Amino acid sequence: MSLGRPLSRRGLFALSAGAAAFATTTHAAAGSAAPAFLQARLLAKVSGFDRNFAARAGRVARVLVLKKEGDAESARFADAVAKELVAIEHVGGVTAHVSVDSFTTASAARERCRRDAVAVVHFGVALDVELGSVAKAFEGADVLTVGASTVSAERGAVVAFAVEEARPRVAIHVGQARRQNVSFSPELLRLARIVG
Repeated sequence: MSLGRPLSRRGLFALSAGAAAFATTTHAAAGSAAPAFLQARLLAKVSGFDRNFAARAGRVARVLVLKKEGDAESARFADAVAKELVAIEHVGGVTAHVSVDSFTTASAARERCRRDAVAVVHFGVALDVELGSVAKAFEGADVLTVGASTVSAERGAVVAFAVEEARPRVAIHVGQARRQNVSFSPELLRLARIVG
């Protein structure tokens, strides 16, 4: 399975095998955040389903991975997601440049995205509580916001990944996607759980 191509049912099945192994060994709770390696791979694949991604990213897709300040688990998770993305090298078929930073405010995150031409922002574990304000701040922004669990999409991330019943799940907030100039292909929408 090539990481530069859109996720197919076969690709999702292959990722499911990895998630099943993870869930079996860690007893992941329903709807819990997918592990870092799966978050990174799904982010890289799902970005390719956004019909506006190539224009947003340009020649280099800038990916910002945010962590909660002072939260060791959030920092470990963000660093692990970033490390996996760096190893993958491409997001949505475009060379990726990955950075990690601490979340301060939703408006500061949006300004950072504008200033640095960020194409994708990944909000790590412990940041779900911030996503309501993020959704409001990012209205009209041309950026794909990604959350670490399906709750993230319910709270306003455009897309989120989780492991449910030992399978990776993609949740999409289609209303927020429209407000952020993200236009997913019908192929992905058929595979995803639509939350808004």
